[in-house]
Amino acid sequence: MEQGTRKSAIKTRSIFFLFSMFVGAAKAEMVSSCHGKYSAKIGEHGSMAVEQSGKVIGSIMLDHAIDGGTFSLDDSYLIVFGLPREANVRYAQVTHISLYSLRPRFRLIVKSRYGGGVYIASFDSGQKVTVVENQVGVNVINIKTKDTQSFEAAFVPQLKNATM
Repeated sequence: MEQGTRKSAIKTRSIFFLFSMFVGAAKAEMVSSCHGKYSAKIGEHGSMAVEQSGKVIGSIMLDHAIDGGTFSLDDSYLIVFGLPREANVRYAQVTHISLYSLRPRFRLIVKSRYGGGVYIASFDSGQKVTVVENQVGVNVINIKTKDTQSFEAAFVPQLKNATM
Protein backbone atom coordinates (compact mmCIF):
# COMPACT_ATOMS: atom_id res chain seq x y z
CA MET A 1 0.00 0.00 0.00
CA GLU A 2 2.88 2.37 0.75
CA GLN A 3 4.28 1.87 -2.77
CA GLY A 4 0.92 2.76 -4.35
CA THR A 5 0.72 5.95 -2.28
CA ARG A 6 4.27 6.90 -3.31
CA LYS A 7 3.45 6.38 -7.02
CA SER A 8 0.30 8.45 -6.63
CA ALA A 9 2.26 11.27 -4.96
CA ILE A 10 4.88 11.23 -7.73
CA LYS A 11 2.15 11.26 -10.38
CA THR A 12 0.39 14.19 -8.65
CA ARG A 13 3.66 16.17 -8.40
CA SER A 14 4.43 15.50 -12.07
CA ILE A 15 1.00 16.69 -13.18
CA PHE A 16 1.29 19.79 -10.94
CA PHE A 17 4.76 20.55 -12.38
CA LEU A 18 3.55 20.24 -15.99
CA PHE A 19 0.47 22.33 -15.25
CA SER A 20 2.55 25.08 -13.59
CA MET A 21 4.91 25.14 -16.59
CA PHE A 22 1.94 25.53 -18.93
CA VAL A 23 0.34 28.30 -16.85
CA GLY A 24 3.71 30.03 -16.33
CA ALA A 25 4.32 30.17 -20.08
CA ALA A 26 0.95 31.79 -20.81
CA LYS A 27 1.04 35.56 -21.36
CA ALA A 28 -1.63 38.14 -21.94
CA GLU A 29 0.33 39.61 -24.88
CA MET A 30 -1.56 42.88 -24.65
CA VAL A 31 -0.69 46.55 -24.13
CA SER A 32 -3.26 49.20 -23.13
CA SER A 33 -3.07 52.98 -23.19
CA CYS A 34 -3.14 54.86 -19.87
CA HIS A 35 -6.86 55.64 -20.06
CA GLY A 36 -7.81 52.31 -21.66
CA LYS A 37 -9.13 53.79 -24.90
CA TYR A 38 -6.53 51.99 -27.04
CA SER A 39 -5.15 48.46 -26.83
CA ALA A 40 -2.82 46.29 -28.87
CA LYS A 41 -2.89 42.51 -28.70
CA ILE A 42 -1.82 39.44 -30.58
CA GLY A 43 -4.58 38.27 -32.88
CA GLU A 44 -4.92 35.27 -35.13
CA HIS A 45 -1.94 33.87 -37.05
CA GLY A 46 0.60 36.16 -35.37
CA SER A 47 -0.96 39.46 -36.35
CA MET A 48 -1.23 42.40 -33.96
CA ALA A 49 -4.60 44.11 -33.74
CA VAL A 50 -4.91 47.68 -32.45
CA GLU A 51 -8.29 48.64 -31.07
CA GLN A 52 -9.83 51.99 -30.21
CA SER A 53 -12.74 51.74 -27.77
CA GLY A 54 -13.17 48.05 -28.69
CA LYS A 55 -13.18 48.61 -32.47
CA VAL A 56 -10.23 47.33 -34.55
CA ILE A 57 -8.54 50.29 -36.27
CA GLY A 58 -5.66 48.33 -37.75
CA SER A 59 -3.94 44.99 -37.97
CA ILE A 60 -0.41 44.09 -39.01
CA MET A 61 1.73 40.94 -39.04
CA LEU A 62 4.09 40.79 -36.07
CA ASP A 63 7.09 38.46 -36.01
CA HIS A 64 7.54 38.68 -32.26
CA ALA A 65 5.55 38.34 -29.06
CA ILE A 66 4.32 41.30 -27.06
CA ASP A 67 6.22 41.09 -23.78
CA GLY A 68 5.82 44.81 -23.12
CA GLY A 69 5.21 48.17 -24.68
CA THR A 70 3.40 51.47 -24.32
CA PHE A 71 1.32 54.06 -26.13
CA SER A 72 2.48 57.69 -26.32
CA LEU A 73 0.65 60.23 -24.14
CA ASP A 74 -1.47 61.42 -27.06
CA ASP A 75 -1.97 57.86 -28.40
CA SER A 76 -0.36 58.71 -31.74
CA TYR A 77 2.46 56.14 -31.36
CA LEU A 78 2.81 52.60 -30.07
CA ILE A 79 5.99 50.72 -29.23
CA VAL A 80 5.98 46.97 -28.50
CA PHE A 81 8.81 44.54 -27.77
CA GLY A 82 9.22 40.82 -27.25
CA LEU A 83 10.93 37.58 -28.13
CA PRO A 84 10.79 36.36 -31.72
CA ARG A 85 8.06 33.91 -32.70
CA GLU A 86 10.58 31.54 -34.25
CA ALA A 87 13.98 30.72 -32.80
CA ASN A 88 17.02 31.59 -34.90
CA VAL A 89 20.45 30.07 -34.20
CA ARG A 90 22.20 33.31 -35.22
CA TYR A 91 20.19 35.43 -32.79
CA ALA A 92 19.47 33.13 -29.86
CA GLN A 93 19.04 35.86 -27.19
CA VAL A 94 17.45 38.55 -29.34
CA THR A 95 14.50 40.83 -28.48
CA HIS A 96 12.58 42.58 -31.25
CA ILE A 97 11.18 46.08 -30.90
CA SER A 98 8.63 47.68 -33.23
CA LEU A 99 7.52 51.32 -33.28
CA TYR A 100 4.23 52.21 -34.98
CA SER A 101 2.41 55.39 -35.91
CA LEU A 102 -1.35 55.27 -35.32
CA ARG A 103 -2.19 58.53 -37.09
CA PRO A 104 -3.09 59.38 -39.78
CA ARG A 105 -2.91 55.64 -40.53
CA PHE A 106 -1.53 52.59 -38.74
CA ARG A 107 2.02 51.90 -40.03
CA LEU A 108 5.43 50.61 -38.96
CA ILE A 109 8.07 53.33 -38.43
CA VAL A 110 11.08 51.51 -36.95
CA LYS A 111 11.94 47.88 -36.34
CA SER A 112 15.06 46.89 -34.39
CA ARG A 113 16.73 43.88 -32.83
CA TYR A 114 18.42 43.99 -29.45
CA GLY A 115 21.04 41.47 -28.35
CA GLY A 116 19.69 41.35 -24.82
CA GLY A 117 16.49 41.81 -22.95
CA VAL A 118 14.49 45.02 -23.23
CA TYR A 119 13.28 46.21 -19.83
CA ILE A 120 11.09 49.17 -20.74
CA ALA A 121 10.29 51.55 -23.58
CA SER A 122 8.88 55.05 -23.04
CA PHE A 123 8.11 58.27 -24.92
CA ASP A 124 8.94 61.88 -24.11
CA SER A 125 6.01 64.25 -23.67
CA GLY A 126 6.55 65.84 -27.10
CA GLN A 127 6.49 62.44 -28.87
CA LYS A 128 9.82 63.24 -30.53
CA VAL A 129 11.89 60.39 -29.08
CA THR A 130 11.44 57.04 -27.46
CA VAL A 131 13.81 55.64 -24.84
CA VAL A 132 14.55 51.91 -24.79
CA GLU A 133 16.22 50.57 -21.66
CA ASN A 134 17.85 47.23 -22.37
CA GLN A 135 20.36 44.77 -20.95
CA VAL A 136 23.41 46.56 -22.38
CA GLY A 137 22.38 50.21 -22.04
CA VAL A 138 19.91 52.86 -23.10
CA ASN A 139 18.93 53.71 -26.68
CA VAL A 140 17.21 56.95 -27.64
CA ILE A 141 15.35 56.71 -30.96
CA ASN A 142 14.36 59.91 -32.77
CA ILE A 143 10.91 59.14 -34.17
CA LYS A 144 11.08 61.63 -37.07
CA THR A 145 14.63 60.91 -38.33
CA LYS A 146 14.78 57.27 -37.11
CA ASP A 147 18.30 57.93 -35.77
CA THR A 148 19.38 55.98 -32.70
CA GLN A 149 21.84 57.07 -30.03
CA SER A 150 23.25 54.48 -27.62
CA PHE A 151 24.35 55.20 -24.06
CA GLU A 152 25.78 53.20 -21.16
CA ALA A 153 23.39 51.51 -18.77
CA ALA A 154 23.99 54.15 -16.05
CA PHE A 155 22.76 56.94 -18.38
CA VAL A 156 19.56 58.66 -17.28
CA PRO A 157 17.98 60.59 -20.17
CA GLN A 158 16.64 64.03 -19.29
CA LEU A 159 13.17 63.85 -20.85
CA LYS A 160 10.15 65.87 -19.86
CA ASN A 161 7.21 63.78 -18.66
CA ALA A 162 8.29 60.44 -20.14
CA THR A 163 5.51 57.83 -20.21
CA MET A 164 6.40 54.39 -18.94
